[in-house]
Amino acid sequence: MSNKRTDLTQFEHDEQKFYRYLEEQDLPNNNWFIGTERPKTAYDFQGHVKEAYGNGTLTGTPGDYCCLAEVGDYDAIVTLEWDNDNDVQEYYLCIEEIVPNPTATERDLIAELKRCYKLLDDANDAMSRYGDEEEHQDIDNVCDAYEAVCNALAGQGRW
Repeated sequence: MSNKRTDLTQFEHDEQKFYRYLEEQDLPNNNWFIGTERPKTAYDFQGHVKEAYGNGTLTGTPGDYCCLAEVGDYDAIVTLEWDNDNDVQEYYLCIEEIVPNPTATERDLIAELKRCYKLLDDANDAMSRYGDEEEHQDIDNVCDAYEAVCNALAGQGRW
């Protein structure tokens, strides 16, 4: 049986990819200047986030200056930051955290691939505990066929 598996880490957090996306799409990267006055309400802050990223949903506790914005394949937590420059306080948007946001299809394919790998591991464990050499070959053939199906599913993804 082949030990080659699809590398599932490709679906995990890739911060550099996110920041390349911001640059390619000419989106703000912690540099969206709001002004020298703090937004009066969280809703005013949300308006700035929507202007910068095209969307934004208030999140956190009431009154927090924090929004969740969909940015490409990521969900970004955007907060209000400020600098004191020449005795003037300047406010800007800051991306605090990013989380990959795979589509439903990708989530389903990843879940199915993980399930397939678990079944293959279970089959290998059973093969090592039971049966004689002829039975091992039959189980090995079934496992090879199942693994081919799993790899075909992984190859069909548009990730």
